[in-house]
Order: sequence, then structure tokens, then C-alpha cells
Amino acid sequence: MIAQMKKLTAVVPAKKRAGLLRGLSRLRAVQLRQPQFEDDTAEKTALRAPQVRETPEDARVFARAVEIITKHRTGKAKGGFFTPLPEVSIEEFFERRDGQYELYLEYAREIVRQDTRLRYLLAETGRLDAEIASLEPWAASAVPLQFAGTKTTKAARFTCPASVTLTALEEAAADATALAQLTEISSGEELRYLVLIAQTQVFDEAAAAIKALSCSEAHFRDTTGTASENIRILRDKKADGISEANFIASRLEYEAKHLDELRLFADISATEEALLRSENELYETEATAVVYAWYEAEYEEQIREVLVSRGAAYAFETISEEEFPEVPVKLKSGGLARPLNMVTDMYALPVYGTIDPNPLMLPFFVLFYGMMMADMAYGIIMFILGQLVLSKKKPDSGMYNFFGLMRLCGVTTFIFGVVTGSFFGDAIFKYAELLNPETTFTAFPWPTFDMLKGNNTLMVLIAAMGLGVVQIVTGMAIKFVQ
Repeated sequence: MIAQMKKLTAVVPAKKRAGLLRGLSRLRAVQLRQPQFEDDTAEKTALRAPQVRETPEDARVFARAVEIITKHRTGKAKGGFFTPLPEVSIEEFFERRDGQYELYLEYAREIVRQDTRLRYLLAETGRLDAEIASLEPWAASAVPLQFAGTKTTKAARFTCPASVTLTALEEAAADATALAQLTEISSGEELRYLVLIAQTQVFDEAAAAIKALSCSEAHFRDTTGTASENIRILRDKKADGISEANFIASRLEYEAKHLDELRLFADISATEEALLRSENELYETEATAVVYAWYEAEYEEQIREVLVSRGAAYAFETISEEEFPEVPVKLKSGGLARPLNMVTDMYALPVYGTIDPNPLMLPFFVLFYGMMMADMAYGIIMFILGQLVLSKKKPDSGMYNFFGLMRLCGVTTFIFGVVTGSFFGDAIFKYAELLNPETTFTAFPWPTFDMLKGNNTLMVLIAAMGLGVVQIVTGMAIKFVQ
């Protein structure tokens, strides 16, 4: 069925608007609406448009903390697919908000800070590795990296392609000037690492000669000491960084025991942010705030109590037919029809004032599904999986609807599988024949309907079309009655 709705208009002292919205939100039966004012009415003239107020970033902090802890948890802390979701009552939900919110908010901020530090350390480790790799070819040299020559000489380091021989490089430098010396520090598969020392007045000619052979000068700005000394310092820094990173990672892994609490406060924070956005939608006067809302009629007395406790003046109104297209729709399908909310939500909810389509759609949906699958094995698997998730994990909302519908469809799939004699198709008979070629187990011991025999395929097609016609006529009848 569709929940019966009514309209609420309430005027509350401005300082109590947050408390009023929080009290109404506990009932989960109220939705704010935007009023439609006629031009130049006294009501429109007296009210100020909603004021935009800045919302804190608490929800994003909590969400980020949950993401971080989820990423770092290991072993049993990860839980499993069938691990039940924690259950918290509405009263406890708001009590925790009032008692421990600030404490857990600071805790979430600390987790985010630790993760930021961890990511910096990991990035720094990569940078140090790259710096060490750039120095290792020069480790054999005892000359400090900052050495650039003497009063009469100039020195520089060069990298050259390994395909260019050292002899060719020395000859090129010698052809440029006799006052230059080229020394190879090390070589690899791709590069040679050289030091060029020459008289200051002829250094540029010697450098130009080896640059002509695709060599390039290596620079170590702001680096002092030998390459080996710097490598040792960098490795010590890397080791310290890895040690700190491992400590932070283990600490974040340990904090997984508080993941459920963080998720709870993430939900609380998201609720608070939604309440602040709701405040931003309220019309105001100098001293009051005006709440325009839809509400479920069955909660009228509870809503009245909240309004009176906040000192609000209020009016409850019945909804006119002209307003039906604007009224929010809440389906209250119960029992077997509830899981079909998943299908209804995928398309469009019915207009307020009409009927709940779920109980009427359910028989056709599960029958058509069972006819299409028609296999005992698949039906058993679907029913068991759906039952396990519903009983072990105790899901709510979307997941409940999905696995609840799977369980129902598993029943009809099994029934039509019995009718057609299908158990993973005919695999069970093929395996029996494979194990014993002389087996007599070639069919189930009850009459089955072979869709490929004679005109049975045509009969199935006609039956499916007939069921479809029944579904269409049912829909037309409901429309006519309305």
C-alpha cells in the first residue's frame, strides 16, 4: 500500500529550528516541501527566502576515515560477505550524537592525518630510491660532488651513451685540447659515467667535443660530499621512513576494531549535514522559521508532540487531488511483496492517490522468471543463497529486496524445473551415463514436460502469450477501477 500523506505548516522560534528538525527526523516520516506562493500575498511578503549557511566538512572527514580503515584492515577484521550489519536503534543513534560525536570526530581527523603522513612517506621513499639510483654510478669516485675545479682547472661530470667507446671519447677530448683529462667512473648497459678535468681556458672546447658524441653534463646542485656518503645518508633516511610508514600502517590496521563505530558516526555526520541543508531550505522572519512539509498521517500524534515540545505553532492539512502529482510516495508493501520494491524503484514510483503496484506485479514477475530459468538446481542455489544472506547478514533496504526477490524467484524456478525435469539441464543424466554406460537413470521418476518434444514448444509459446495477456488485462482493469 501507499502511505497516506498530509501537509504540515509550522512556525517555530528561530533558535529552536535545529531542535525541531532533529526531533522530526527521528520519526522518519517527514519530508520538507517548497511552498507555492501566489504573487503579492501577505505570507510571501513577510517571509525571507532561505538563507544559505555553510555546512561543516565533518561528513567528508568521517567518510575518508572509514575508507582509510577499510583499506588497511586485514584477516578477521575484514569480516565476510555474510557478516551481519551492526544494528542501532534510533534512540541510540541520536544519543551517540549528543555524547561522543566530538571525540570520534577528532579521532577521524587523526586517522586522516596519519594516512596523509603515510602517503607522504611512501612518496618520499620513491623519491629517495630515484635519488640513490642517480648517485650509485658515481659511488666509486672519491671526489666530492660539489667539486668544480681549482683556481686553474675546471671539472664536470658527464653521462655518455654506452655505444660510444671510451677511446673515442678520449680521442675527441684530445683533439680539442691537450690540456684535458677524461676519467671513466663506471659504465652500464646504456650509459658511461665520466669526469672531465681541463684547464679553465680550454674546458669549453673539450666539453663541446664530447657533447658532440651525445654526452650530457650531470648536475648535483646543493649536494655536498662524495656520492657514497650521500647514498649512505639517503639509505638511512629511507630506512627511517619505511620504519615510520610500517608503524603507521600497523596502527591503522589495529584501528580496524573501531570501524563499526566510525561507520556509525559517519552516518550520524551525514544526517547532521542533511539537517543543516534542511535548515537552509526554511523560510524565515526576523525571529521565526517556517517549516513546510509532507508527513505520514499515521505519525500525526508523534509529530504533534515534537511540535508542542519546541513551542511551535502548527497546522495539519489534508492534501487536495490537485496536489497529488507533487506528493512524495512511500511504498509500504509488506510480506512477500516488499522485495519487488527493487523493481519499482528502478523505474518510477506510482503517483500518490493511486495503488501500490507491487502485490499485483509480484505473481507475474516470479512466474515469468521461473518459466525462463526452469531448472531445479538453479532454483535451489538461488533459494539457499537468498535465505543465507537474509538470515545471516540481516540486510536492509536495497540488499534485502534483491535477495528477498532472489529467494522467491528460486522457488518458482525450482517448481518449473520439476515440471520440465531440468537439473543443470540434462547434466545429471549425462554424468550418470558417463559413470555407468548401462544406467537406467535417464529421466526423473515423475512425468515431465519436454519442451522440445512434438508441439510442446508451440504450447509453451502460447501459454506465455496467454499469461502476458492476463497481465495486460489485469493492468487495464486496475486502471479502469481507479
